[in-house]
Amino acid sequence: MILKTLALLIPFLLTTCQGVAFAGEILPIAFASFAKDDLYRSGQKAIDEGRWNEAASIFGKVSERGGSEADAGLYWKAYAQHKAGKGSESLATIRQLASTFPKSAWLDDARALEVEIRGDQGRPVQPGAEEDDEIKLYALGGLMDNNPQKALPLVQQYLRGKHSPESKEKALFLLTQSELPQARQALMEIVRGSAHPELRLKAIEYLGVSAEDDPSLLPALESLYAGSDPQVRRAVLEAYLIAEHLPGLAAAARNEKDPRVRIQAIELLSAAEGTAELRALLASEEDPRARMALYHGLANAEDLDGLLAGLRAEKLPGVRVEAIHALGNVESPKATEALLSFYGAGADRATREAVANALSNQENAKALIGLYRTEKDRELRKQIIRMLTDMDSPEAEAFVGKLFESNGQR
Repeated sequence: MILKTLALLIPFLLTTCQGVAFAGEILPIAFASFAKDDLYRSGQKAIDEGRWNEAASIFGKVSERGGSEADAGLYWKAYAQHKAGKGSESLATIRQLASTFPKSAWLDDARALEVEIRGDQGRPVQPGAEEDDEIKLYALGGLMDNNPQKALPLVQQYLRGKHSPESKEKALFLLTQSELPQARQALMEIVRGSAHPELRLKAIEYLGVSAEDDPSLLPALESLYAGSDPQVRRAVLEAYLIAEHLPGLAAAARNEKDPRVRIQAIELLSAAEGTAELRALLASEEDPRARMALYHGLANAEDLDGLLAGLRAEKLPGVRVEAIHALGNVESPKATEALLSFYGAGADRATREAVANALSNQENAKALIGLYRTEKDRELRKQIIRMLTDMDSPEAEAFVGKLFESNGQR
């Protein structure tokens, strides 16, 4: 086993002179990282197999040796101790984690574990009696699960208190987890801006999260969109995306009067892969700026057929150029073939320049070299050379080198 391990570590043995002792041999420091990972994995395996005391011992060693996984070691030690029925020892380990690593990413999980342990010990955390905001929020979450009628007024009281915006957002999320009509009403008051206006945008986002599983909430979002300012409408569009509400996004992309909000709706429709909706909009849209956004939306959604169908029929020169740029964001042989077809006989200079830029965006040195060899416009040839010199491509580098060798006669 040791020989096999050493064979895997030959590169490290050849590149370091510092070492640590292992099985009687001096191995490089790099091997300490390997062994460290192996120890951590053995602790995880012990947890997976329910060997709680062994896992606590292993993760105790992980924390004792220090390093980037020391805080994780303390958390998993506390977790294993709790599972082994050693709640008091687990709480002591959690306190050690909090004092030794006050900024650890594992503290949230540790606080949740503390709430669970204290509940098991018959000493449940009382939200109103806690000074630590995180503990108080975890207690509210547990109470919301077990006794929502009692938890709801405490959550509302917390929202009225002097807490950080981040803590209030976490409390707000608890409202979305309750099926109580009073909780839904409290959330809608914040969504409408009649309570806690500083939380309104976050409440709209959470309403989108809830609407993903409960489509009956979508009319509330649509009603909110219809009578709100641009900032709120933007937030509603984001909620539509979360809820995968393609009809709402399509309606906004079609009817929105604010150009910036409308472009956002098109972009989010693309993010939601609403290709059928994007195609339908492109077929009827007349505004040039919106048409440009639709082409980019189709490219981002990787709907190459829809993009090409629109591009081949495009009559507006400026929009056509932008559509070609969008096509350059699609990396596929079919896209390259289409770009080269637009460069053919009769193409105006703006189209040819757009195709060259699109191929450059694809890092397609071979295609650009082909354009250079057929292009007659000296200025455009210079642009193509500049594109080739900007590429990290052996083929482009070799071609430019040959140009120098032949004094530019190529």
